[in-house]
Amino acid sequence: KSLDNRISVFILIEALRALKGKKVPYDVYGVFTVQEEVGLRGATAASSGINPDFGINLDVTLANDMPGIAPHEHCTKLGGGTAIKVLDGRTICDYRMVAFMKEVAKKKKIKTQLEILTAGGTDTASIQRDSNGGAIAGGISIPCRYLHQVIEMVNKDDTQATIDLLVA
Repeated sequence: KSLDNRISVFILIEALRALKGKKVPYDVYGVFTVQEEVGLRGATAASSGINPDFGINLDVTLANDMPGIAPHEHCTKLGGGTAIKVLDGRTICDYRMVAFMKEVAKKKKIKTQLEILTAGGTDTASIQRDSNGGAIAGGISIPCRYLHQVIEMVNKDDTQATIDLLVA
């Protein structure tokens, strides 16, 4: 119930735990935002305050691989791996970030799929546009079936793949 966007909170906490004690050659900020659905307000404040060089957004996306929906209309598939965002209704992700995530996933043997969400939007847009001068932005999305319903569901393997990709 109510996995959007609690699953992203869980994933970020687990990724930060995995990074604890590791030497990372850059500053890492983990931000939990609010009001994404009504104007990306929290991400706008965070992005303008942090002013990142690059950023990765976490959110759920449609896992609409169900009977009655044509394969060419699938955004992602439940159990198909974590989703590397290519675009959504508010953002075209920086091709360098998409290529970087694909390369890291391949090197670490993390199961992924690409996300092309033709409607809606995520905090990725604020990361990209609301920092001073913009930022290289991308998104990692967790396939979620029955999005915005009380019966939302995600796949444990997709969740772990998301944690693994974010940490890598």
